[in-house]
Amino acid sequence: MADINGNMIFAVDFDGTLSQGVPFPQIGEPNTPLFNYLKREKEKGARLILYTCRTGEDLRAAVCFCKINGLSFDTVNENLPEMIEKYGGDTRKINADYYIDEKCLSFPTVRRFDYMPDPDEDDVKAITAEIYDYNKARQAAFDEYAQGAGIEAGRPSGVYKDKPTIANPYYGA
Repeated sequence: MADINGNMIFAVDFDGTLSQGVPFPQIGEPNTPLFNYLKREKEKGARLILYTCRTGEDLRAAVCFCKINGLSFDTVNENLPEMIEKYGGDTRKINADYYIDEKCLSFPTVRRFDYMPDPDEDDVKAITAEIYDYNKARQAAFDEYAQGAGIEAGRPSGVYKDKPTIANPYYGA
């Protein structure tokens, strides 16, 4: 469902997606690889819609956070004006090609269209390297936290080496 000029439309969530690491209504760290990816797509002509449950001052803070981090949107919680005109009205659901949200779910019986950029493009190589570095840094930070919390590396999340629980088959192993 591209825009009237054939450009892709991305609807992007804020909390947990563009802003990470803190619960609503706080604003956390920017998801830098995602910000950079969306900025590159926008430079290619993609249309961006901020699609969030935030309202009022919380919404203004989110838009400001994105702008400070170099990301601007074509609309916020609204369909693109030309799409509203094309279809004769606005709908509650945002019209987009792709929805980026930390709560998305792929279900096996729902047909999925994966967008795969050309892996030989320089910007794709750059974003792939950036995502790798970003995930590596997050893993290192988690490992440091886990060690301080007494979570043994390689064990399922929440399984503590020194605290027996019903769900802890590794205790004493």
